[in-house]
Amino acid sequence: MSKTSTISGIIALLLLTILIVLDFFPQWAFAEGMGDTMFWVLLIAMAISIVISGRHQKGHHFKESLFIFIYLIGLILLLTALGGDSVRGFSPDQTGFWVIIFIGIIEVYAQWKRRSAGKHAEK
Repeated sequence: MSKTSTISGIIALLLLTILIVLDFFPQWAFAEGMGDTMFWVLLIAMAISIVISGRHQKGHHFKESLFIFIYLIGLILLLTALGGDSVRGFSPDQTGFWVIIFIGIIEVYAQWKRRSAGKHAEK
């Protein structure tokens, strides 16, 4: 993975973390003044960062996907435990959260199968 791809991926993950924290705690002083504008600016910046990261990436890495999936689930569970309440439906007591987890598990499993099949083909 190139240095540009790594930096873009880290920036995208940081922006996503900020978006999720703002979703759980919109009452924070710096979030109140920005509102939905801040959400959309961060979302667009994150999308651009992901595109730049993906452009320089030769193959999709299973370990990175698994780390990001576990990180995001852990972050959401932590923010819920800290008393946050998701405005957009990402808390464990809402159906959308479980749908996202189910889709994420299927995607990680599919990547693992592709990776396993690729290793067996090389032998």
